[in-house]
Amino acid sequence: MKSFERWLKKKENRQLIFFVMGVIVLYFFTRKKAAEAVAAAPSYTGLRPGFLTGNTTPTTPTPTNPGTVTPLPDYTWTPGSADLPKGVYTTKVSGREYHYNKTPEFSIQITGNGITDNTPGLVRTAGGLNKLGDDNVFYAIGNFPLKNADGSYNNLQNYVAPDGGHTIAQYVMKSNKIPDLATFDNKFDGWNDGVNTDNGRMSQIFLSVHSDEPTANSIWPVWSVASRQLLWPSVAQPKNWEPYNKHHAVGHRNIQDSREKVIALGVQPYIAIGQGTQPGTFWTWMKGDSSIVSEATLKDMGGAAMEHMGNSTSSYLSSEIAENMQNNDPDIYGKTSAFYEGARIKKGTKKGNWGDYGGDQFYGYVRPELQWMTRENYEKSVTTHVHNKYDPTDGFSGISEFFTRNHHINRNVNQKYYLFQNKYHFPMEFAYVRNRVKVGTMTYQGQNNECEVSIFTCTKTESFVERAGGGRVGIEGARTGDIIPFPNGEIETKFTQVAAPWDEQFKIAFWSLILVGGSAMWDAPNSQFGDDTTKLHFWQNNPNDVMPRFRPTGGNWQNWTPGQNGQPGDSYTGLMHSMFAATQDAAVAAMEVVWGIRNRIKVPHFAAYTSSRGNFTPTPGTQGLHMNGGTMPINHNLFCERDILEGKKGFAIDCTGDGGGVVIYQNDFLAPHEYEDNVTVNGHNIGRVYGRQPALKVY
Repeated sequence: MKSFERWLKKKENRQLIFFVMGVIVLYFFTRKKAAEAVAAAPSYTGLRPGFLTGNTTPTTPTPTNPGTVTPLPDYTWTPGSADLPKGVYTTKVSGREYHYNKTPEFSIQITGNGITDNTPGLVRTAGGLNKLGDDNVFYAIGNFPLKNADGSYNNLQNYVAPDGGHTIAQYVMKSNKIPDLATFDNKFDGWNDGVNTDNGRMSQIFLSVHSDEPTANSIWPVWSVASRQLLWPSVAQPKNWEPYNKHHAVGHRNIQDSREKVIALGVQPYIAIGQGTQPGTFWTWMKGDSSIVSEATLKDMGGAAMEHMGNSTSSYLSSEIAENMQNNDPDIYGKTSAFYEGARIKKGTKKGNWGDYGGDQFYGYVRPELQWMTRENYEKSVTTHVHNKYDPTDGFSGISEFFTRNHHINRNVNQKYYLFQNKYHFPMEFAYVRNRVKVGTMTYQGQNNECEVSIFTCTKTESFVERAGGGRVGIEGARTGDIIPFPNGEIETKFTQVAAPWDEQFKIAFWSLILVGGSAMWDAPNSQFGDDTTKLHFWQNNPNDVMPRFRPTGGNWQNWTPGQNGQPGDSYTGLMHSMFAATQDAAVAAMEVVWGIRNRIKVPHFAAYTSSRGNFTPTPGTQGLHMNGGTMPINHNLFCERDILEGKKGFAIDCTGDGGGVVIYQNDFLAPHEYEDNVTVNGHNIGRVYGRQPALKVY
């Protein structure tokens, strides 16, 4: 993003952009090719083989045109295959296959009994915390502290991970700052002298597990394993989300995969600046300098941006203009409505594309405050104050500029999730944002201008945690790094742009496609993945990014001298130094799952459930239990997502559509290694479900 901003400051480059916008013939050519790809795409009414749906056997897709479409087989690894995971370690124990990265400090042992922390020097105390020297050791899976069901400390010994992807983190914290599990849990977000770089360090292992006999009702596709190159382009189904008013946008791709291929597989890739009009693409438009601009200029910018994207309804346009100008123009958020008005007019449809990156959150229209709001403020935010701005310190104020400046007419809504260290409850949080946006945009001044919501996320974590007095101290900045296997040895890297936990990105993509309009994954490094296993793709983002070291097989660590003495070379065609690929693979894997139930999720309802660990019965709103949006009547006073959060219950919904129904369940209040049996949602028994993992059953 920053490199593009510098590029855009040059006059000749800005002239180039407007020149290529005029080459409209390229638009027609590209649009024709994209349409041909979509027309040739198979459509499935069920799930790809290998997805467990709570039925007794995996559900096999039924082609809508039998005889001309062959369902994809289960994805299996074949030694020597070009699609093998790259840059990770692999082992198979007791019928379970593991792929994972290693770290310079945190080490795991995998046996038939499970996963155990065997970090050199680790001391296990009887009934107490693990220790490394004087420091205390804690763990997290994804973005959630690892604890047992009774709230006790889990020492990561013989930990049995269910099938799927897991981000296992080890935290080594100063014992005088983080003395016990309760403090680690309460200060997990890093604020107020908590779990941050001042008080410790962390290591992350991206781990995938796939069993010969899959555990319980895992919906994680078997092809998605830890890797440093994207695997999904080799296995994803052709698809088109546009008829369902959904989207999945991503920032990076494999070097060998064309944009046309990516688009045909249902993904909106980055636009290529200066390469003609490109429908079906993704970009976040920026302003190249800090000068004040008029609404007329912004309107022209929006029109030009949309023209560059082929005036395509399938493109994903957002902007950073409000963020870029927030310190220079106090009216910039209101004024950016004109940017989307220009895009809307150019495109000739009801809405400009999606939403304003960061602006809707920073200026108080939508905020992920569900966990921290008082009950009173929560209820106001979806009822009497549904159109008002909200600030966690100052509370509610006047009507949001989202309404008074016609953003709700010109575009949709953008909710940002950058996955820095925090405890996220995605299904409840997305349901809350949907509730607030739908009720608000369907009732403002008595008019129905319903808006959709997009979740804007990133392949990396970007922490905004600061110490008192200033200075960012997000624990991600103290990540110990990666160890990467190569033919003649191993490379050790330390990079401060940390890949986001891939298990959390799976859930973002999954729940965003079900509860809102989908997600867009900005790629901060703007990278393309190479497949040359003899080279490393590394760059320094800042002085804290330590230059890699190399350890030859059977030898000792030494400075990396690319391409010399059998060491890996240095090239963009080589393996990525961080696990960004696994993060994006997980998101597309979730998208593939939702594609299989796309005709069953048109109308979601909150649902009652029972299980071996408890039950929950939702309280209806004024019109029942259906979530707001679409053709259903507005359902006021629907507070189920907050009730679930407060009661620490499972999130259960029952969805229906033209293709039938599906019940979906996730319990955020169990650790991933714990489970509940006989999870029954509205009479449909899903069976066993592990903690913090979605499970489903079609009917």
